[in-house]
Amino acid sequence: MKRLLNLLILLIPIMLFGQFEPIVGDAGIHYSFANPQITQEGGISYFEFDLMAQATPDEQGNMTRIGDGNIWLYFNTEAFGEDLFTNDNVTVTNGTLLASEGYPFPLYWIGLNDTADPHQNPSLPLLALTFLYELDVPNDIYANQLPATPTQLMHVKFKILNTKKQPWVCIWDVEMPGNSYYSDHQTIYVPVTVSECLYYQIPTPVELSSFTASLSAESYVKLTWVTQSETNMTGYYILRGTSDDLNSAQMVSPLIPATNTSSMQTYEFTDSEVYEDGVYYYWLEARETATSSFHGPVSIAFSSTSTTPATIPLQTALNKIYPNPFNPFACIPFSIGKDAGPTPVSIQIYNARGQIVYSDDLGVKNPGNYKDYVWDGKDMQGRDCGTGMYMVRMIAGKTSFTQKVVMIK
Repeated sequence: MKRLLNLLILLIPIMLFGQFEPIVGDAGIHYSFANPQITQEGGISYFEFDLMAQATPDEQGNMTRIGDGNIWLYFNTEAFGEDLFTNDNVTVTNGTLLASEGYPFPLYWIGLNDTADPHQNPSLPLLALTFLYELDVPNDIYANQLPATPTQLMHVKFKILNTKKQPWVCIWDVEMPGNSYYSDHQTIYVPVTVSECLYYQIPTPVELSSFTASLSAESYVKLTWVTQSETNMTGYYILRGTSDDLNSAQMVSPLIPATNTSSMQTYEFTDSEVYEDGVYYYWLEARETATSSFHGPVSIAFSSTSTTPATIPLQTALNKIYPNPFNPFACIPFSIGKDAGPTPVSIQIYNARGQIVYSDDLGVKNPGNYKDYVWDGKDMQGRDCGTGMYMVRMIAGKTSFTQKVVMIK
């Protein structure tokens, strides 16, 4: 069926010219673009715009009724790919000029075809749009009048295959003369002119003015970033690595919601789960609805020994286990409160069936923060544990604390 449609579309200009000698009309027609926007459906981005038409010169407005036409579009194939119609990556619907409101029958038909100009070397990827007034000449009085102001002819929707490339589209005017007709299917608009190309400048979702890392008084790493404006942002994540390779970095923060304001905003996140001395690299992921951008890295030298006096925690607690999910190492930080005194501590790990897979007696611990305990994902016989949920239980004296963690392999 699609091949037949393609053939018919290609034959239309031949049929139009082959049946009669066209009559040169008094009016011209000008095609242009309007209302560009990026939309999203089901996680897919689309570039939508209107094709407009108007009579020229101004005094010819509403003096003619629009009939048939062929329009050729060329576009950024890096953003949209080639063969949009063949691959079902384009949708075109009737606009105001091709509307049939109030009539019990359709006035206009639109057909699409992927083609190429054989005179270009290399050939130019084109999308041909053909519109036809479907009634016979005696009934051409039902056709819509063509005003001298830009009026919506069609609405076009391109699927974006690469959101990092700029959406742009142009009307290829080489074949435009002699291909736009009055409603009598015989009189041609002269001249046929087109507007400049449509280049859509994708708005910057976030304007970042700074992203820094510093050591806090507690010897934690504090990340700070400042935005000047935000648009349609979901939020931010912090990633950390031991090299400047983003691919090896791990997410260390929950989603930090964006404010989406046009004024300056300052955000902070404290990474309290760095345990070993060394240089660490941090990235900021700015998350949009369907895409992300990364900023950084910033680096910082971390040392577990600090001249700052150690802070004694107020309460005994099992602190947030990092990372979660993990593979294969999970850091299990905990604290012994200042009023607890020397306290015996042990770690127990259970699988989802409630069976104990690992146990470790850590001995007596004095009040303080303990950030260097790591479970290597093995059971008490040294065998690797499988993917799944585990319960980590810390027993400190007569109290216990439990957290859920997930191992993913």
